[in-house]
Amino acid sequence: MLSYLKRAERPAVTTLEDEKAVTAFQGVDEDVVVMAQLHPTRDAHLQTLFAAVAARHWDRASFGAVSSISPGAVVCYNNRDRAGQPPTILQDMTAVDAIPNFFEKCMAPLIGEFSRRTEGGLLNHMADYNSPANPWSTTSPRPPRSARPYAAAMRAVARKYEEYLLFVTVDAGEYADMLPMLGLRREVLPAVAVQNPSYGQVFPYDQANELSAPRIEQFVTQIASGKVTPWDGTPPPAPASSESSSSSPSEAAEAGENEGDGTGAHDEL
Repeated sequence: MLSYLKRAERPAVTTLEDEKAVTAFQGVDEDVVVMAQLHPTRDAHLQTLFAAVAARHWDRASFGAVSSISPGAVVCYNNRDRAGQPPTILQDMTAVDAIPNFFEKCMAPLIGEFSRRTEGGLLNHMADYNSPANPWSTTSPRPPRSARPYAAAMRAVARKYEEYLLFVTVDAGEYADMLPMLGLRREVLPAVAVQNPSYGQVFPYDQANELSAPRIEQFVTQIASGKVTPWDGTPPPAPASSESSSSSPSEAAEAGENEGDGTGAHDEL
């Protein structure tokens, strides 16, 4: 809400006069910042297209523009999911929908939220992983209002494996029927399952175990190395104690905040 109010105080496109202003504007929004570096006359049509995108989506991101004699470019800083990483840059803007498509791609969260509103786009995104090269998706049914702490905890892991894994949270109340299909019990939440859509395989994470970012990363690497057997469809047994079977969302978030971004090869996936 605070980010929204700050955006409302600015124009749809903030004019940036110099390099110092450009640098300062990169961190003006904790979510997403999009800047156009365009020639004032040669790129007039691109300025119009950029302004139209900004007018339509000013409530989701902060937009800025600076005059440049260099070849035109649009630069996106996803400060929510990729703080400290190089920005995403669009230089080929020949297609009419190049700027809108670039914006939507940059805005896409590292960990998606599966809902009635987003399910179409996420299902299409999952289809991109439906190949031997990119076979995995990680589905995380959550109790209502606990997706944000989970995303904060898992962001470093999701960023580390994003080339191979699509991380998605699911409202377990809205999609309660999904849990048995993933080999998970409804009464123990939050929970996690890893899917291989190429081969129809599901790997439910043991709901009796602690749920934290390091544990989930270990689970993913064990699946990739063939140390975990796919679920055979047998209903899972009830855990001995649902109260101690998994960490709370706040505990998971603390685990993710204390964990570094993590580096290292992951060719095994």
